[in-house]
Amino acid sequence: MSSDGTGNRQFRVALHRLVRFDGHEVFQQITPYVGRVQNKSGLGRYFSVKGGIVGLSSRTGSLVIARKTDSAKFNKIWELTQLVQSGAKPVKPYVDSIFACPFFAPENDSEPHYVSLVLFVDSAEADFFDDEVLGTISAACRGFVQLLETLHESGALRQVPTFYPGYQVKPNSDLKSVVSELQTLGMKFEDASVHGWKAGLTFRKLKSLDLEVGYSMKFREPSV
Repeated sequence: MSSDGTGNRQFRVALHRLVRFDGHEVFQQITPYVGRVQNKSGLGRYFSVKGGIVGLSSRTGSLVIARKTDSAKFNKIWELTQLVQSGAKPVKPYVDSIFACPFFAPENDSEPHYVSLVLFVDSAEADFFDDEVLGTISAACRGFVQLLETLHESGALRQVPTFYPGYQVKPNSDLKSVVSELQTLGMKFEDASVHGWKAGLTFRKLKSLDLEVGYSMKFREPSV
């Protein structure tokens, strides 16, 4: 149900990639919103990685969940995440919970971790993101990673050369302070390594989400 108890349950899902534009690291929406929403726009827009829950997921490399159990605390969360300052529109009135989870670029033990993609979901239910739902999301995300890897290996998709691997997750005292304050307001940060999320959401060979149709899938005139 919506927050006022009327209508159908509302939710939105979208994917964002991490990218650098004019020297600034941003997250860019690469899918329109899908779900039970009237407006499915947003494709292509981008925001500073320093703002919003997607930015928090990118900078911490964590699964992030916010639930509306107290209106004042919920509003304070968006002040601290600099949602409005980042250029994003205010949280929709129906939203009572929000979830974001990072996908990681290929890595090894000697390299830093880079977030290349973030899934964003919101819902009209405060308790929507329980263990069962998170398990379903995890399975879907793993399948998505495997699909892209398979399409890349088969030649159906080709990486466009880039020097940007994603947002580097690194210690930051200012960020740690903000995260601590957000946790006192009920926001949850979960290490992506827990329950195998990170292992399943780390690309093996895809170093960039800048992709184009591979040669094997391109149209070729029939030989005469």
